[in-house]
Amino acid sequence: MRRSVLRKALSALLTLAMLLSLIPGAAFAAEGTGTYEKISTQEEFTTGQYVMVVDTGYAVGALEGDPNWLTATEMTAEGDIITGPAANLVWTITVEGNTAVLTDAN
Repeated sequence: MRRSVLRKALSALLTLAMLLSLIPGAAFAAEGTGTYEKISTQEEFTTGQYVMVVDTGYAVGALEGDPNWLTATEMTAEGDIITGPAANLVWTITVEGNTAVLTDAN
């Protein structure tokens, strides 16, 4: 009797762990993800995390919806610095030679 109860409890715990692993990490990310400084030369463009802001002052967000659309959020920069953007506005960019791979928050 005890073994079947223990097996059921362990099975329920493992099922819960599997379900929690399906939740994207971005769901737990907090607002205020750091400080980002404007880059202006190719040498400054290295592998790292970036907030991409266009000339109109909007930051490019993660792909969302079906079909996928890029989101945009108006940003206010202090000089050439953006502080604490939302997690969905931070992109990871991997630079290898003359190519760059962009990965959004999703």
